[in-house]
Amino acid sequence: MKEDCLSSRGTYNFIPSNDDSSEDNTPEPDIMKFNTFEEVTTYYKDLKKDNPKFKHSRGPNKRTANGDGFYENTIRSRKKVMSESELHKERKWGLSTKHKYRLHTCYSDTSDKSTLEYWLIFYK
Repeated sequence: MKEDCLSSRGTYNFIPSNDDSSEDNTPEPDIMKFNTFEEVTTYYKDLKKDNPKFKHSRGPNKRTANGDGFYENTIRSRKKVMSESELHKERKWGLSTKHKYRLHTCYSDTSDKSTLEYWLIFYK
């Protein structure tokens, strides 16, 4: 190496690693799938009774459909009709100690509104 060139030896913000894996070490959340919003609220009430972590939360809000009759999700300021595979990729988004659960809607076929599913995603 030349004397007049700078090279990084690693910093507290970035430490070089030879490990090429980019695995996420956060645990997998539980995903409960439902066909109707009423099934979601019934399940949530039972979950709230059994799990003190959910004691002071009010529960999921009722969703409204867009002009075409589809339900949209907002994830990372992006609002759209989501497929099951898109939602599965984003399943950990927004879960924290403050936000204990997320309710999302998705479709197995995004062109058929009868394939609607409600996903309640949470950590036990």
